[in-house]
Amino acid sequence: MSTNDHRLIHAAEASPGKLPPLPQWLEGCITSHSLRPTNVEAESEKITGDPLIAYLRTAGTSVSGDVTAEVAFREIDWLLKLAFQSNWVESPGAGYGEVTGVVAADDEFGTSSGTTFGAGNLYRTSGLAGVNSGVFLAIAGSGQDVLKVGAGGTLTDEVSPSVAARIDKAGFQAPAGDIQAVADGLISTTTDFTAHPELAVGIPFKIGGRFLEPATRFDTATLNRGVTPTKIEPNKLTCTDLGAAWAPDLGAGKTIQILTGDYLDIGRTPITERAEFTFLDWATSYHIWLAGITCNSMNWQMDRQSMMRPVFSMQGLTDGTAAAEAAVPLVENGGLSMTTGENLGEIMEAGLVDEAESFVKSLGLQLENNVQAEGPLNKKHNTRYDRGNAILRMPMTARFATPTRYDRFRSGAQTSFLIPMSDSEAGYMLKIHAAKYVEGDVSPSAGRNNPTEFRGVTQGVKDPITGKMMTLVRMPYLPL
Repeated sequence: MSTNDHRLIHAAEASPGKLPPLPQWLEGCITSHSLRPTNVEAESEKITGDPLIAYLRTAGTSVSGDVTAEVAFREIDWLLKLAFQSNWVESPGAGYGEVTGVVAADDEFGTSSGTTFGAGNLYRTSGLAGVNSGVFLAIAGSGQDVLKVGAGGTLTDEVSPSVAARIDKAGFQAPAGDIQAVADGLISTTTDFTAHPELAVGIPFKIGGRFLEPATRFDTATLNRGVTPTKIEPNKLTCTDLGAAWAPDLGAGKTIQILTGDYLDIGRTPITERAEFTFLDWATSYHIWLAGITCNSMNWQMDRQSMMRPVFSMQGLTDGTAAAEAAVPLVENGGLSMTTGENLGEIMEAGLVDEAESFVKSLGLQLENNVQAEGPLNKKHNTRYDRGNAILRMPMTARFATPTRYDRFRSGAQTSFLIPMSDSEAGYMLKIHAAKYVEGDVSPSAGRNNPTEFRGVTQGVKDPITGKMMTLVRMPYLPL
């Protein structure tokens, strides 16, 4: 046996250590792992008179190790789910269902979910061949179980799509000139924001469509960004995370797109998966399986203009071998890993309009879940998980444009960050709802007249308004 023909697959468990009747196996796109099963041995207290004999008994098993992965759209979502200890909350506002077929001549997708697709809404298709996976605008002719799009003949026929092929709502497009940017967010003339339940207070969304579709974006480039709604009214979205460069814009003639996504909040109940390794050079292809896998901690270092490779420290309950399972590949962006931008994100203070730009240069997420596996010692395997409090520490380097901004931060003002984590038009956005200074120091940046630089540690806290500490939003992937 060698490790040359080696892969990892995974499936969600119904409960720790137990698969559902029909599990869906997916390929695990990772960089490396050190997962391994271990017997926990207890030394007997018997007195034998022979000091060379050690009596051991197996008190249980443990599974542990690290998984390192490059951040690519949806490819490590199972690891992020385990780290946040929460299932992805799918963006509401539309029924979800498997795609039953694609008819290229009619620019149509078909489903059997009973969903009524509305013209003007944006829908994301996934798990389909090539150009059939993407974000599409529903046009006239859409209806129940039929999504008609203006693809202009670029779709290809699919009679029997993969069972993983789905359609999800991804936002909406406003009529020309309908949405305007104002000092504290967005207003509309006819668009009713409350009619789009995918918009939710505290969950970031993105303003503006693809860079190559300027008609769906504001002419003021700094408005095409991620923001967080704090109040949703029929014709107004009051938002935070607008940034120092936010400015009013009439949006004249623009069909502004609003992109929404699924999200993760930090949960309270351990989420588990079964991870399996296939060694394809055995005479019969077999898996070594590790059940009840969950994430006890995540260490994710983010620096500007760099590739992101979080490390997930895992633990599990049991192990064994089984015949190989068929798995569905999940590569929706051509395998491209995401890199951060020039600046990670701006620093926002709760209830304060930013008078000058202060931003995060680098940020580390150190999330501790304090998960403990437990079970009777007279059984070989652990049987359950107990969870302690989640602790989020964030080593960071940041620049403050004014001494006042730093003074407020240093004195314990509640601070938030919104970090676009992608080199594409969308991808992921990380919202730290509330954080406070713990320790650190300040120093002048290199060169004259540069902002003051802070190096130290902040810690996540529960936002008293939203009740959240950290949210990760999975936006529709829109390649440049």
